[in-house]
Amino acid sequence: MISKGWLNEFCLKQSEQLKKKNIKFHTQIDKAIIYSQYKEFVNEKDKNFKLKLGSTELKYFSNLLKATTCRNLWDNDIYYSVISEEDQFIQRAINEMQMD
Repeated sequence: MISKGWLNEFCLKQSEQLKKKNIKFHTQIDKAIIYSQYKEFVNEKDKNFKLKLGSTELKYFSNLLKATTCRNLWDNDIYYSVISEEDQFIQRAINEMQMD
């Protein structure tokens, strides 16, 4: 999916649609909805392609879709902010720094 360029193509289209809706904050973008829309997009590209992800992969990929879309809307800072929301190592480091 990524090597075929589908992820970037989808996220670019998503960001264009969200600009028209005047989305102001990344918190307004729902990962479950964006993933569902991505599955439809992939089905249009290749009806024989079966998108099957485990729960861990689904969580990561949904977050990647949102982060990439957000980068197109805003900038890399938002991308890394969204990506780090689901990264257990980053979250642990943040928690440990707050304890000190």
